[in-house]
Formats: sequence, C-alpha cells, structure tokens
Amino acid sequence: MKDIVSHCPVCKHEMRITKLTCPECKTELSKEFPLNRYALLSGEQISFLECFLKNEGNYNAVRTERNITYQTAKNTLGDILIKLNLRSANAQEFEKVDVSKIQTVNYSKKASDIIRNLLVLNDGTATVISQSYDSSYRIKLVNNGAEFYCKALRSNPNYNLSVFDTIVDLLLEQGGKARKGNGRKDTVGNGECTYDTVVGRLGKDYFHKQDGEYTLDPVMVLTAILLWAGICTPVRGYLELSGRYKKFLSEDMTKDFND
Repeated sequence: MKDIVSHCPVCKHEMRITKLTCPECKTELSKEFPLNRYALLSGEQISFLECFLKNEGNYNAVRTERNITYQTAKNTLGDILIKLNLRSANAQEFEKVDVSKIQTVNYSKKASDIIRNLLVLNDGTATVISQSYDSSYRIKLVNNGAEFYCKALRSNPNYNLSVFDTIVDLLLEQGGKARKGNGRKDTVGNGECTYDTVVGRLGKDYFHKQDGEYTLDPVMVLTAILLWAGICTPVRGYLELSGRYKKFLSEDMTKDFND
C-alpha cells in the first residue's frame, strides 16, 4: 500500500479522508476524517522515529544504525517534534547560537569545558533526555558560552557551566558516586540536602546558601545534561561518574573527551 498523501500537491493544504472502505464486506463510510498527526510525517521521518523508539532514545545507536551524524539525528528528531506540535519552532530555546564567538578549550578534563565543547559541536544547542526517559529538555549556550539556558529551569533559566564542575568535584570526593538528594523537601545541610548530596553541595558552593536555607533543586535537568555528555552514568537515586570519564581523567591530555 502507498503512503497517504498528507498535503495537496497543488496548494499544499492539509488533506482530509472522505471515504473509508472495508476490504472484506465492502462497507463504505463517507465523511470528512482528519488525518492522524503521524500521517503528516514523511516516510523517512517515520523510519527514523521507529529506529529512535527501538533503540530507546539512544542517539549513538540511532546514529550507527542509520549511518548519520549525531547532529543530523538531533535535527531530525527536532523536526519531527515540531511537526507533531510537541515543540514550538519559535520558542526562545530554538534560536540559533553564533558559536563562532564561543571559545573552546582543547584537552580539558573539566566538565564545564567538555559540555561547552560538545554544545559548540552541535551548533550551540541540544535536547537532553531525563534519566527516567519521561522528559526532555532543550538547552543552548548563552553569554558567549559561559552559561546555558534551559526553559525547564524556570526560576533561574541561565546557569553558569561551572555548575557541572561543582557536581564532578563532589563525585570525585565521594569516590565517583553521590546521592542526588532532595532540595524540595529539606533545607541545606539537613535531611536529603546534606553536603554529601548533589543538591546540598550545589546549595552550598554554587548558590551560596547557608545552613537551614532552602535552595533551588535543578538536579534532574543537570543530571540529564551530564548523562548526555557521557560524563555520568544513570544510577537510581545517585549520580555516578561514567567509566569513560574516569578513564579519561587518568589519561594524558593528548585528546578531547568528545573525540
């Protein structure tokens, strides 16, 4: 069977189905039926989406299977989300970034430099997936690459990239693994927000909160970015440095982490 023609070849308007026929008993229904929104996708987009779902959102697997670049995979998914009205094409987080003005640091072992370099390779923007795969966040470099913007971080959408160095320093102090904690439940230094948790350390060293004060808890978004960059690996309730990043830390500085 041929794919449904979703748009008029003459005026480009979205087409409508006007007749349905049962191939067995030949019953016919005549009415104007709107196309399912997935019918608006091209055959190539459907194929990509099936590959993406089969590989559970693993971009590296999609890239290998379809023999495309990482950026092509990201852009294709972005186009599909816009076409399905799951993303706004005019949202601030999708504005183009002029990466020519952003200075990268070669051979750096710092998480902030690695993430900046990777974003520059992806034209300054990226979509990252939450650890539980139930949310995605669009991030983009701002302020000449010193900060990143994420709409999901509503109360403070711009973060300095040094926030990732704060997290990695804690993980290294804890042997490569630390509890995420909960800043929505407890105050800094207490309960699930002690200084050996990611949120507690961020409250103390990044947000400069005092004992007993409440702090922002951006750990879900920051974890998604660290997983996307390959610096951390998913562990329920914890954040752990990836084997790849730990190996990179022990190597001579003769290559970039993203090579």
